[in-house]
Amino acid sequence: MPNRVLAACVAAALIVTPAVPAAAQSPDERTRAIVDSAAFKQAAAFIKSDQDRFVRELVTLTEIPAPPFKEQARAKAFLEMLRQPGLSDVEMDAEGNVMGIRRGTNPGGRLLLRDLRLRRIDLRRLRAVSGPRGIDLCRGDEPTMSIYAVTIDCPDAKVLSHFYADALGMEIRYEGDVGSLIGTGGKQVMFQNVAPYTAPRWPDPAHPQQVHLDVQVDYREIAALEEKVLALGATRLPGEGENWRVYADPAGHPFCLTG
Repeated sequence: MPNRVLAACVAAALIVTPAVPAAAQSPDERTRAIVDSAAFKQAAAFIKSDQDRFVRELVTLTEIPAPPFKEQARAKAFLEMLRQPGLSDVEMDAEGNVMGIRRGTNPGGRLLLRDLRLRRIDLRRLRAVSGPRGIDLCRGDEPTMSIYAVTIDCPDAKVLSHFYADALGMEIRYEGDVGSLIGTGGKQVMFQNVAPYTAPRWPDPAHPQQVHLDVQVDYREIAALEEKVLALGATRLPGEGENWRVYADPAGHPFCLTG
């Protein structure tokens, strides 16, 4: 069976022709007829079997940075996901909303689902609840806030993101005109292009450090780790203690290796 993006939409788009004319049925009766139909049950079974892939693709989309009014990168990725299984009339508007049509097998059927908008959600906080007519739905718990990423200004986000990705063993998760994002597990650092950019000159208070990272290391390996970051483009700065040393990244931000 070909890959289907957002397979959960299949069940919502099913059209069932009940034995009793629709005009003679109440809304509850029409809903029950759909839920009890073989077509709906087949679609529900497919959605359950496709859960892992569906969640994987949803995570891929939500990990692409999409700040307000700058959602094109995520929208383009979603657009390609809709094209892969052969949806027709796939398009993206100026605001980054992506639309496409997956036609059913009933030539006389009506179009029930026209478009879908993506929102960033925390998949770890989804929980199953009982919806109308016993249909299982998912919704989040009470709203919470968490840090998405620490963002660092710099003149060249691509260069700085590769420096830290190589130094910390993190992966490049996004690169674009606005900046770059690196991460591993639930930890992420964003690098934002800024022009004109004024580099820090630590410890000169006239050119403050802006932000600095304390990088946890095994301090018994400090010599080898210092050699590594210097080879990647860091600069040794004055200042050290019993278990820490100070460096500057390629954009001038100070950071410490500390054990």
